Amino acid sequence: MVLEGAGPLQGAHGEHPGAGGGRVVGRLRRGLDAPAGVAHGGQHLQRARRAGDGVDAVAAVREITGEGPDYAFEAIGSERAIQEAWKATRAGGTVVVVGIMPRGSTLTIEPWEFMSEKTLKGTFLGSARIQEDVPRLIDLYHAGELELDRLVSRKLPLAELPDAFDRLRAGDVVRQVVVFD
Repeated sequence: MVLEGAGPLQGAHGEHPGAGGGRVVGRLRRGLDAPAGVAHGGQHLQRARRAGDGVDAVAAVREITGEGPDYAFEAIGSERAIQEAWKATRAGGTVVVVGIMPRGSTLTIEPWEFMSEKTLKGTFLGSARIQEDVPRLIDLYHAGELELDRLVSRKLPLAELPDAFDRLRAGDVVRQVVVFD
């Protein structure tokens, strides 16, 4: 499994790393250092390429996974990240677009890849069934089976909210929680 935008998404999906016996490859765009990323469930952590750095993201993912991941989750809302996930995913694999591209954007992918029975799908809020899923997740958290606390980079009072956005934009934190005292 490849998680594009591995900060928040990897933390959530990393609850059960390697589910199904596979490798979890996290791809970071910015922020979050490698030890923290691995702690959030990634067995391999890869920095995403930057323009001109010469790194072939697709080749790097395939080097780790062999013929490519069964599933790739894109959480950035970036055309390039979706294209890379599409190219890297193995024949018969699935790319799930979690990130939201700006309204009016277009996405261009190589249609020939559909011949290898790849699937491209989108999701909104993880396709959650709120009435059923939220109580179940709360029960799992209270039972200690869902480690949400480790996903929080920082707790802050409401007065620090403006600074929280700056930290998020800078990539200094993955997830912050406002605490009301």
